[in-house]
Amino acid sequence: MTGAGRFDEAVLHDDPGRLALIEVLEAALAAVEPERLVRAALADLELGMEPATVIAFGKAAPAMARGWAGAAVPLKAGVVVSDHEEVVPPGFDLLVAGHPLPDGRSVEAAERVLAMLRAAPDQSPVLFMISGGGSALLELPAAGVSLADLEVTNRLMLASSLPISALNAVRTALSAVKGGRLGAHAGHLRPFTLVLSDVGLAGAATVASGPTTPPPSVEADLESMLREHQLWDRLPASVRTRVNEAAHDRPAPPPHPIVTLADGKVAAMAGKERARQMGLDATVAEMELAGDAAESARAMLAGAGPGLTLASGETTVDVGGATGRGGRNQEAGLAAAIEGEGDSGWTLAALATDGIDGNTRAAGAIVDGRTCSRARADGLDPIRCLADHDSHTALVAAGDLLITGPTGTNVADLWAVLRRA
Repeated sequence: MTGAGRFDEAVLHDDPGRLALIEVLEAALAAVEPERLVRAALADLELGMEPATVIAFGKAAPAMARGWAGAAVPLKAGVVVSDHEEVVPPGFDLLVAGHPLPDGRSVEAAERVLAMLRAAPDQSPVLFMISGGGSALLELPAAGVSLADLEVTNRLMLASSLPISALNAVRTALSAVKGGRLGAHAGHLRPFTLVLSDVGLAGAATVASGPTTPPPSVEADLESMLREHQLWDRLPASVRTRVNEAAHDRPAPPPHPIVTLADGKVAAMAGKERARQMGLDATVAEMELAGDAAESARAMLAGAGPGLTLASGETTVDVGGATGRGGRNQEAGLAAAIEGEGDSGWTLAALATDGIDGNTRAAGAIVDGRTCSRARADGLDPIRCLADHDSHTALVAAGDLLITGPTGTNVADLWAVLRRA
């Protein structure tokens, strides 16, 4: 059986239902391809003809920068900050920085960007192109907070079940470039912002922690949220001080055009359209994916009616002290496989749209009622693997990993359940 496109065909297991889901995912990813989206958006922006400074950062930054190629506006200076090597257009410098934790390269990237803004002529255009992952990739700690303190804080938050909105709010409080602070350095320029959103309904102000947009008014609640997740007393003293101070530090970036190019809902709707072209009944869930990955997967499997059901968003995994391998999409897939074991009437795919799920090279999982039996045939206990947050090991044994490599885009996660009548 062929037709898996960018996906490893070994995952199909000669199953037409799996092939149908893969085709749906291919259509969804094509709909949120950044190069094409940027090119279309530039046609509507009034940048003028003065040479522009272009700053792209996030997991989709290289592809977004390629969308600039062929723009009518001349390029004064361009920089791309990403978590991986990828082709960028002539005139752009590629900087690879830390992700999911900021590192010294992230700080160097931020300092480079600030220097570019200072060097740009007054009232010249500056285009920010921002995508998910930018929180770690472009970072400059706030006064009084060290990079080591930031790393400790991010590590603790990523290992907890803290919602992504609260996590980004903490990052904003601790940063000199997030929550509008980067945009504030462009007050003498004519800024424009293009956003590829990985946060859905949360909006552009939270993508990469909103570096060019005013921050949401949530800082005052952060201490209670961190206490609720047993994090507050484990944070460095400088971080606790800064979190409480940040409620009174609200920068005012200049008003400017901010365009959201696409998000997970756009991907889901494109998947729905492809499914209907294939003759399937298809719906997109109104609620975004959120909360615990395993619980969300069980709920989605239970609630999916005949045909195809799609959902987008981002769940969480509280790994505690577990040392297993996997990511939230693999955890979701294994939980669904255990829940629906022995039932031949369903297939579920859970995909990280950037192609990287957790601490693995997989993009997620595609599972069904036979996944657990295949894992057990290889000597593994799927229930134990899930308890140890070691979904990757079980899914390798089952042959149920989705593998794409970096896709060049990032609109968080897309899940799809195909249920036969």
